Amino acid sequence: MVKIAIIICCFLKCALFISLCADDVCPSSKVCQVAVMLDLSGSQKSLGQQALNGFLLAIQNASPEVMKNIAIRIINTQSDQRLTKKLAQDIAPSISFATGFTDSGSVLACGTVFEKYEVPFLSI
Repeated sequence: MVKIAIIICCFLKCALFISLCADDVCPSSKVCQVAVMLDLSGSQKSLGQQALNGFLLAIQNASPEVMKNIAIRIINTQSDQRLTKKLAQDIAPSISFATGFTDSGSVLACGTVFEKYEVPFLSI
């Protein structure tokens, strides 16, 4: 039951970020670069993999019209907050939106980075 709830939550949040990218964050003339930052290895990998499954399901069900201007970058943060912050610093200048983050430590590590680059991000 918990897995289903997580997948549904991820699906809804993914639909939200696709909507944000399509309408406000990215002009239609530009490809919206979306970073999906998840713990796909390490101590939090079970949560990260379930979240990834939800995101992939949402992307699969999204309108082709919306998806034509969205590029998804899946990034493994390896359950490491220092690595997560470094990855955020590396990608922030080139992305339009970020999502993922299965723990509050990762959100806190990335928050100042994304704020500096004015990158909206959504934690699951």
